[in-house]
Amino acid sequence: MHDCANKVPEEVLRKIGIEEDLLTRWRHALVTPFQQKVSSNRWSMRTVHCKGRCCSATIRVSLSGSCDVACRECGATFCCQCDFPGPHSPATCEMVAAWREANGLVEATDEDIASWLEIRKVAKQCPRCGHGIIKAQGTCNHMKCDTTASGCGHHFCYLCQSNWDVSSYRCTNPRCPSSRTGGGNIYSTTASPPSSGFERYNEECGRHLAALRNAQNLVKQARSPVDSEFHLC
Repeated sequence: MHDCANKVPEEVLRKIGIEEDLLTRWRHALVTPFQQKVSSNRWSMRTVHCKGRCCSATIRVSLSGSCDVACRECGATFCCQCDFPGPHSPATCEMVAAWREANGLVEATDEDIASWLEIRKVAKQCPRCGHGIIKAQGTCNHMKCDTTASGCGHHFCYLCQSNWDVSSYRCTNPRCPSSRTGGGNIYSTTASPPSSGFERYNEECGRHLAALRNAQNLVKQARSPVDSEFHLC
């Protein structure tokens, strides 16, 4: 009988003559666990407003869980602690704040930060002087460090950063694909490669999210023929 989890209705207890004082204690024993659970949930959750453009949805987030939030209404992602536009875990909010200050992005808008991060993802350093380089156009991997933007004029390969043979327009690294394809000249614009801990975390997170989306697409593609054949919902 001790393993039985069924609750006895109060009417049954009254019929068998249980005293009122004992009934009061019985009601209290039933209600207390529920009150404790509600109180615990109340203090472990808080409400934030979506940071997405033209969206004011209210979102309940856990104080003990991840700070990364995704709005179900508009799909916007942000940190509920520091309002950073997008997930930044495992980088801490302190790391993000230090990164923004170091790069002059304390007052930057969400759009400015997103554009800045996209540029940094494709940024490379000139192997000779360390000047920031990004591709300006096309698919050619021949890069010249722009002397008009404080560069040194060095020619190198965008893929492997080996020296570029200007006479044959090929990368000097025989293992690099550019050593076989060659190409024309592309100049640089000022940028600098990812260096901070936050940026490395951001790139790693982007790669993981892309891999997750690819896996989800593969699952959908694999299910589609089966669903159509057996008329599954």
